[in-house]
Amino acid sequence: MNIGLDISYIGTNYSGWQVQPNKTTIQGELEKALKKVFCKDISTTASGRTDAGVSAYCQVVNFHAETNIPVDRLVYVINEHLPKDIRVLRTYKVAEDFNARYSAKKKTYEYYFYFGDVENAILSEHSLFVRGSLDIDTMKKACKKLQGEWDFSSFCASDTEVENKVRTIYDIDIVECDRGYKLVVTGNGFLYNMVRIIMGTMIDVGFGKYSIEDISRILEAKDRCKAGHTAPPTGLTLLKVQY
Repeated sequence: MNIGLDISYIGTNYSGWQVQPNKTTIQGELEKALKKVFCKDISTTASGRTDAGVSAYCQVVNFHAETNIPVDRLVYVINEHLPKDIRVLRTYKVAEDFNARYSAKKKTYEYYFYFGDVENAILSEHSLFVRGSLDIDTMKKACKKLQGEWDFSSFCASDTEVENKVRTIYDIDIVECDRGYKLVVTGNGFLYNMVRIIMGTMIDVGFGKYSIEDISRILEAKDRCKAGHTAPPTGLTLLKVQY
């Protein structure tokens, strides 16, 4: 049986999604819980590998297992074996050929940030504090330059192993919210550190280090050194995955 689950987690205490030797990861904790439920090793596939410290409001995962427990009740059984900062939201049966990674059509990420002279302890738990004043209007216009299909070589980590760096951003904007502001971006897929580099570059735009027109030149350069800094994982959340 192919089982899907929606999972939320706070990434602060984890070295990202993917299992790594001698490190605590989301996938590692989930597969340990699944082993206790099914009494065998279970291999999971997620829609994407979130970085260390990155959270997810709704990550999608699938795995194969046989069970006498009604699939929609598995959510409660699995959660009994997970730490409180990882929660399964829903469990359901999916088609045998469903793959959480390769079946995904769109993903939406949010990056929360706020700025000013003084940091707020509550906000900073899941949002990036930027000291100073940002030009939000210019940032909004600049990020729209990334909308469309582009080679995002300038906006991914220099050690990214993926050869094809062409991705499509369907929508991107900076909007005001209760935590201050958030960058919201929806695309067909994202490269390693891509959203964090976009956020860092937009912050640099907000400080006047780059102009709106510079964004197109950065894209055309296909050179990581031309874009802005990589924003920390604080504030980045995988919001949803569409199939």
